[in-house]
Amino acid sequence: MNGILLIRKDIGITSTSCVNHVRQCLEKKFKVGHAGTLDSTASGLLVLLIGKATRLSRFVMDLPKLYRVRVQLGSFTDTDDYSGEILSSCGYESVSEELIDSLLFSFQGTRMQVPPGISAVSVDGKRAHELARSGERVSLSPKPIYVEYIRRISPLDSKMEFQLEVKCHKGTYIRSIARDIGRLLGSGAFVRSLERFSIGIWDLDHPSTLRLSQCTGYEQIEAHLLSLNEMQHYYNTYSLSSEQEISARNGISLSLSDLSPLQRGIFPSANSLILRGENLFSFAGIREYENRSSYLVKPETNINLDEGQR
Repeated sequence: MNGILLIRKDIGITSTSCVNHVRQCLEKKFKVGHAGTLDSTASGLLVLLIGKATRLSRFVMDLPKLYRVRVQLGSFTDTDDYSGEILSSCGYESVSEELIDSLLFSFQGTRMQVPPGISAVSVDGKRAHELARSGERVSLSPKPIYVEYIRRISPLDSKMEFQLEVKCHKGTYIRSIARDIGRLLGSGAFVRSLERFSIGIWDLDHPSTLRLSQCTGYEQIEAHLLSLNEMQHYYNTYSLSSEQEISARNGISLSLSDLSPLQRGIFPSANSLILRGENLFSFAGIREYENRSSYLVKPETNINLDEGQR
């Protein structure tokens, strides 16, 4: 039982409760973790990792994510979404679709973003949301994020709401984007609804995606579990000879020029690639420049496979 499970999370359910539910279904015999949480106020795709696949969490988290968010103009809240207390209300008479669209360009590419005060960001070893809810003032530093694109996909309606589609990478808070749009417009803004539609090429329409209520036991989960090989869709993958596999198992660096290309990833990373041996699945980092024609790759996360896990 090693693989990737796609869950359609509903509003009001925490990511942790999804992990615990699946662990219970598997009678706590296997490790279960997630590859990036969703707020309880949000819905959409949650990727769970089971067994040895839990070691792949950071590599799944590096994949691009697609969100659909409905933004409400007119107010700021302390959570930057509909669940929070209103901090202030603002006028929005001068806001138009053209003005919104012109501002969205500034949110694309690499930029600095201040996370929401109610978030899982660590501050002196504690979560920001724990400090904020205990009455402490939380001052968070801006962090670099990358937004591949952001676009309006619905009209600005009579309630002064509109919908955005945002494709972004790890560390991006959609609630902060809504808040910052409100500041630029001078109208205030918060998230009315948020759905994560996809991570990489996995999406809510994937045939293996399950609702939590459909996870009723071992057989149901196993039938929808995706193989570790799914990661080869995303990262450049190289095959290992028997001798190279032994070296990789022992953490010995290999020359990239000596490896045989197996599969090109659709989101190739400049820092990581996959090594595949007869009984080894490994994420390796490109660490050193060996000479003018080749790089060295060093195995970092090795997963040993048996006959049933290839």
